[in-house]
Amino acid sequence: MADFEGAKKYILGELGSKLPENLTYHGLWHTKSVYKATCDFSEYYQLNERDRLILETAALYHDCGFLNVYRNHEEAGCIIASEVLPKFGYTQDQISEIHDLIMATKIPQSPKEFLSELICDADLDYLGGDDYERIADRLFEEFKEYHIVATELQWFEMQAGFLESHTFFSEFSRNHRNPKKIDNLLIVKKRLEKLRNYEQ
Repeated sequence: MADFEGAKKYILGELGSKLPENLTYHGLWHTKSVYKATCDFSEYYQLNERDRLILETAALYHDCGFLNVYRNHEEAGCIIASEVLPKFGYTQDQISEIHDLIMATKIPQSPKEFLSELICDADLDYLGGDDYERIADRLFEEFKEYHIVATELQWFEMQAGFLESHTFFSEFSRNHRNPKKIDNLLIVKKRLEKLRNYEQ
């Protein structure tokens, strides 16, 4: 029998004490936020105990690869999960499913079944949230730190493209997050227009 609470306590402790401080977006708070969203999905869809275990464990471990690397952190996270979860009684089949869910969150997201759709929506739940701008600012700071973007203009172009191409997969997120995501896209486009006018 898997010791979920033990696995949870372990990884939250690792993330809380060992993640680089310049991960302004992919910090402990993000993992906790994604975990909470998957718990909400578990309740909303009344998932059985087995599916809930897989989904919520994957949420807790989906970004643990940042402990070791920045790029391709999903693959690194799968390695950590393989090393850690057997100590907490997880079977190889369970770990394999958790790997699939972690890898589904890699951008562009590629969910192949229901649980992977849920973790993908949980991971990007903030896109349709009231605090989108505050959270996006954290990601902008992180992307500057890791030389993914250099300017505000680059950032808002990236965000506009990302929001336009992004799709929520679950019926819950389409109903409850899409309307606000459209509002957030309009805010980004207005900011982008101002920046482009300023640059001309």
